[in-house]
Order: sequence, then structure tokens, then C-alpha cells
Amino acid sequence: MLASLAVRSRSLPRLERTAAALHLRLEQSPPPAAAAALAAGACTGAQQRRLASLVAADHPPPASPRSRPSSSSLHALSARVGGGLASGRALCTVQQWFPTSPHAPARVQSQVHSQASRSFTSASTASRDTTAGPGRSLRGAAVTTELAPLTPLYMAATKNDELNVQRLLRMRQVRDTMLNAQNKDGFTALISAASNGYTGIVQILLDAGADVHLTTRTGVNALFGAARNGHAHLIPVLASRGARVDQPNNRGWTALLTACKEGHADAVAALLQAGANPNYVSPDGTACIFQAAAFGHDAVISNLLKHGVRPDVKDSSGNTPLMRAAAEGQLFAVRALLAGGADINARSHGGWTALMAASQRGQERIVVDLIKAKADVNLITTTSDHAALFYAIVRQHSSVARVLILAGADVAHAAKWLKQDDLDRLNTAVADVARIRSAHQQSQQQSQQQAQRQQQQQQSQSVPQQRQPQSAAQVSQPRSSSS
Repeated sequence: MLASLAVRSRSLPRLERTAAALHLRLEQSPPPAAAAALAAGACTGAQQRRLASLVAADHPPPASPRSRPSSSSLHALSARVGGGLASGRALCTVQQWFPTSPHAPARVQSQVHSQASRSFTSASTASRDTTAGPGRSLRGAAVTTELAPLTPLYMAATKNDELNVQRLLRMRQVRDTMLNAQNKDGFTALISAASNGYTGIVQILLDAGADVHLTTRTGVNALFGAARNGHAHLIPVLASRGARVDQPNNRGWTALLTACKEGHADAVAALLQAGANPNYVSPDGTACIFQAAAFGHDAVISNLLKHGVRPDVKDSSGNTPLMRAAAEGQLFAVRALLAGGADINARSHGGWTALMAASQRGQERIVVDLIKAKADVNLITTTSDHAALFYAIVRQHSSVARVLILAGADVAHAAKWLKQDDLDRLNTAVADVARIRSAHQQSQQQSQQQAQRQQQQQQSQSVPQQRQPQSAAQVSQPRSSSS
């Protein structure tokens, strides 16, 4: 009989030994999944007695009275395997096979039905899953998808418990019913292990036949989960087992697109090595290089550029990755794009440039870098006839305005569009620039004068050094002649 029975599970250590002990006590060894349920640990007393009665009902006591388990012995076994797998007393469901007996089928069915319906499933679903006559095995629906991943296999995989995962997978019914079980969100043991980066667990599950193509409700497969969390070492393992590298989720994002957003440079390199498309664009118009630029992942940008991504690719509004990085204040991303050959004066559909975007957002350091890279400070938009200086003044970024004026921005063009308050701010910036230039000229003059004085001192010190050997020669000449 197939049933979903609610138990309170805490841990899975010593599962194999406990299952063996149960086999000896029950004489007629219960199926492995039933032993796993009993060994799942730390049930409440009422649930232990119910489970013991269900097993005992289908297994008549043998000749020796010591072979039949009591509720106290089951409690001792559960206590022995107790541990810290899950904090609190987490509910879980386990697929269990109980062969129906003609001796008491109605009692078993009613108890399983009432327990399942009270705990997790509706009365209609429970009655549909437990409809069977005497002498037949109940083959209802699989374990309830809402709680299936909280089976012992899933919990052991989530805790990176390789020993108990291997022990559980030796049981045929566990492999058949728990290996690819999904919960209400669609997570399997493989997806969970891959998302957590558990290499050993992933390898064990793959060797046991875990399906790499299963996805969660949001369309995330095991490879996607590994890439999203930066577990680059699992990407070639899953790709070699047939996992689709460019499989999009329900949003249309691929594993590479997500890894670029998160900045996992190693995962991006592994995905590109596995054949991921670096030029993929999601249905909402998002490209990999745009995500890397927006979040400032310069290493990812460099890797994408090496794999043929164009640095001046544009989105639906005509914006480039350089504009996006400049607007978001990502200095290192701006430098990586400029080093990769990005057009510094590229314009969007409205005539915007990266310098305008940085000036409007007050990104002074980026403005300085763009000006050093020969950005045109006097380009104007095609929709409003404004230049970068106008946006800096209107947004009250006075330091940026001073940098633009020092670089030769057209003050008169900006002034004709400004209101009085903004015009006063512009005049203040112009006066500040004039003082800065005056101070710079004075410092240059002082440095030139100091350099001239140092040169004169060096020349005055070199004159005696040149005359001293001449006087010595003149003195030596008379002495040589007199001799």
C-alpha cells in the first residue's frame, strides 16, 4: 500500500544499522522505504505507536514473541538516531510501501487516510489515493508534492551528508520514489545540492540517475542553481551529463545572464567554456554585458569582450553598456569598457552620451575619466538641446559642473536654459573655476621660479669645480721647469 504518512523528522545518522535492526525485529523485513520512515528519527509517541501498529497489522507476529517490536523499542530506535538535521520538529512526508493484508485492510486504510487527510491533503485527494480493495496494493498518487523534498534523501542531500545519501540510494524504493521527487516549488535533491555547491552529493545523485533536466516552478534547473550561486566547479559536471547551458527560466533569463548580474566571474568563465551564448538577450531586452556593466563587474566584462561581445551593443532605447555603467557610478566597469574599445561619444536615441549620464547622476570621478578619454563636453541631446553642464547644474552637482567648465564646456549655451536659481549656481561655479585657474597659474609661476633658482645654484656650484684643476696645473708648470 502506498501512503503519505506525516512524521516528525530530525536526522538520518546510522540509518542502515537501524533499518537492519528493524528487519531483525520484524522477521518479515518491511520494505526499505518503510524502514527509512521508521529510522527517519524522533517521531512523537502517538505517531510511533500508529506506525508500529500499521506495520504489525500487516506482519503477523512470528513464533518468537521477542521478534515483534513494541512502541517502546521503536521509540528507543528513534531516539538513537536523533540529531540536528533540522531545527525544530519539521514535518515531512515519506513514500512508504505497506503490502495490504486480507486480515485487516479496512483498518489500515482508514488510519492512513485519516492521518494523511488531517496533516497535509484534502479529504478528496486522500480518498482518491487510498481507494483499494482487500488483497490489493494501494497505488495512489506519488508522495504529496508540497512536502516531498523533506524526505530523508532530500534532507541528507541538503545537509551534505554523503554517507546517508549513499545508504538511502542503496534502497530500490528510495531510488524509485525519492530521487527525483519535487516539492511545491519544484526543487529536487539534485537542484538543492547543486545550488549549495555540494560536489560529492551531486556526483552521487547523478550516478544514481538523477534527472538534470527537471526544473523548479520558476524554471531553474540544477546547472542554473549552481551558476546563480557561483559554484563554477559544478557547471562542467552537470553540462557533461546533458544539462542545457542556455535553458532559460520562466523570466527568460539564462544561467549566464544571472551569473553576469551576480558577478561570479569563475562561473561565467565556466559557462562560456561549456558553450553558453554570450550575446543572448532576454525577452525583456536584457543582455549579459548590460548586467555586468550595471553592477560593476569589470572581470566579467573583460571575459565577455574576449568571447566576442561587442562593447557598443545597444538596448531598445539605444543606450550602451558604457552609458549604463556611467549612470550607475561603476568606475571600474567604465574603465573596462573603455579598455575594450567602447565608443565614448556613442549616443542613444535621444542623443544622450555617457558623459551626460554621469553628469546628471553626479559621478565626478567617472566624469574626470571620460574627459581624459576625450569625451566631447559640448554634445547636446536631440530632444531638449541640453549639454552635460546643464544637467550637472540642474541636479546641483557643483563639483561636476566645475570639472566640465575646466574642460571647456560652453557656459553661455547652458545659461540660456537655466532659471535664476540655477543661473546663480552656474555663476558661482564659473567664479570658482576662475579662482582655481588663478591659483593654478600662481603655483605654476612659483614652481618655475623655484626651478630657475635651483638651476642657478647648480651652475654656481659647478664654476669652482672647473677652475680648481686649472690653478693646480698652472702651479705644477713652474715647478717642472725649474727642475
